Amino acid sequence: MPATDAPTLDALMLQAIARLRAAGDDSPHVCARALAQAATGLDRTGLLLAGNRPPQPEQAARFAALVTRRCHGEPLAHILGQREFYGRDFTVSPATLIPRPETELLVELALDHMRQQEAHHADATPPRLADLGTGSGCIGITLLCERPRWQALLMDISPAALAIARRNAHIHHVAPRALCLLGDMLAPPLAPRRLHLLVSNPPYIAPDERPEVMPEVLRHEPHTALFSPENGLAHLRAVCRAARHALIPGGVLLLEHGWQQGPAVRSLLTASGFVSGLCLPPQKEQENACNRQVNDQHRSVGPLSQPAPKPQQGQQQHGDMVDLSVAVKQPVMPARLQHKLVGQRAGRFARAARKIHFAAIQTVPPLIGRLFPEILQRTA
Repeated sequence: MPATDAPTLDALMLQAIARLRAAGDDSPHVCARALAQAATGLDRTGLLLAGNRPPQPEQAARFAALVTRRCHGEPLAHILGQREFYGRDFTVSPATLIPRPETELLVELALDHMRQQEAHHADATPPRLADLGTGSGCIGITLLCERPRWQALLMDISPAALAIARRNAHIHHVAPRALCLLGDMLAPPLAPRRLHLLVSNPPYIAPDERPEVMPEVLRHEPHTALFSPENGLAHLRAVCRAARHALIPGGVLLLEHGWQQGPAVRSLLTASGFVSGLCLPPQKEQENACNRQVNDQHRSVGPLSQPAPKPQQGQQQHGDMVDLSVAVKQPVMPARLQHKLVGQRAGRFARAARKIHFAAIQTVPPLIGRLFPEILQRTA
């Protein structure tokens, strides 16, 4: 076929959009544009300027092949080799979970706490965090990028996932402050009272819930990062146990859990010494106005301070909201954070925070002046 008869890039885009829509892609225009950029090396403006011209034959063939992969159900992030998270591109692979926009809520809450910690420890050694089950490292690395004083332990049981996290740490120039460690979050080698913050997006899907998981996720994302025994609570329990051991008094735990696990996670946290909490119901359906869908995920956040008091008579309960702070005279939860938790959100936060279910908030100020030079438990 003569070159003048070759379809233009715009025509190929329309064909790709039709194929993707027929295959069930929920954002065929966005997907087609991303694949066209990958195939041609053009940015969005370049695609618009080149739309009325035929691409090079090898570019057209590459574009068609990428569209075919997507139509067969391969995740867009795996095809492109990266996914945007909190404004940064992170390398991903089939060895890691694909970062979801709703997990940005975990980052927002962590940053609130990190700013408070920095105010209390302005002249101290760098504060420390751990990201258990780090996967691509998107949570821990994002926190290091946003707060340059902090150091982080990024731990995963998968060597392949840890290699991706290490690569992302180098890409985002935080490798000198990030220790990538191969380890099992069911028994993390953490030294006592060394951490100011512990974050985790652990496996929390019960094995018998497997039929409810999207087929694309089942086929392409690591099951070790999805499923947890004991009705999905084994890894959540381990994270709570690790937080009790590794956090300094006043340190904060933030974790992700399933939408029906709020009461169970609240019990795990109170049993682990978290003394104040809020249980917030999912937000109303009208708040789901953004294009990205949230599937069965909520957030938990909590600090370690002292053994939790037993529930007392008169404990306040308001529908799905439970106040566990009756034994504490003066909670130190900032009004700004409280507003975010009850749903007054804006910008990026609104995109990520539609389904908060549980949050346990610190009630004892962090100890000042106690320095912990090591994160990992010493071995004999």
